[in-house]
Amino acid sequence: MAVCVLIWLLVCAWQDWRNGEVSNWLTVPALLAAPFMAVSNGKTAVLRLIVCAAILGWMWWKGWFGSADVKILLFLASFSPFMLAGALLFESTAGWIIGRFQQRYPAVPLMAAGAMLVQILNFGGFS
Repeated sequence: MAVCVLIWLLVCAWQDWRNGEVSNWLTVPALLAAPFMAVSNGKTAVLRLIVCAAILGWMWWKGWFGSADVKILLFLASFSPFMLAGALLFESTAGWIIGRFQQRYPAVPLMAAGAMLVQILNFGGFS
């Protein structure tokens, strides 16, 4: 399953890199699947999804994240805490560096790189 999620992330990243946005046809189904995935992964995943939804919703409202970024991160919150952490850490660190030189940058490729790095280091384990 992790391989499928990484392929989906790569498609999202490619689209963000090329167009500066990710289509809803890629992100809305993932957002709709997130609550079901969280329930199937247990109470901790449901709580993580609720907390992330509140925090990321506020960050979207402040203009700090785009809507595709939030949808992708909410799916990762329901799927794997390790992939979520990798995506957030890599995006925030690399984004801070890149953001010092340019105002806007595609965040999804950075999130995908962080999630992939976590999987390569096998913190989340391929399944």
